[in-house]
Amino acid sequence: MLLTWHAPAEVTALQEAAKTVYVDRLVRQYIVSLTESTRNHRDVSLGASPRATLGLFRVARAMALVQDRDYVIPDDIKQLAPAVLSHRLVLSPSARMRGIRSEELVTDLLNQINVPGMAQV
Repeated sequence: MLLTWHAPAEVTALQEAAKTVYVDRLVRQYIVSLTESTRNHRDVSLGASPRATLGLFRVARAMALVQDRDYVIPDDIKQLAPAVLSHRLVLSPSARMRGIRSEELVTDLLNQINVPGMAQV
């Protein structure tokens, strides 16, 4: 991946631009359902917090902006969730003993949650 460095003012402008990216109500619910599912999973001792939900929401907006879209799609969430959420989970001792990785767990949860259709943007 090629990294580009920006001046602080440019970073601030990009952050403000990301705030204008549209997130459909169904996509917001998808994010909430995913993070809530981490709190109710038998292999998780400590699930994703509300701050993790907000983090996923924000990074999805940034991803859409980088991809030259003014809206978030469910695929953004699918792509970003393992990286955003996995380090925020504390797996149960039995899950760790079975060799379960938090990234895999998030991916499994993504496969279990219905992906929303989107309203016309």
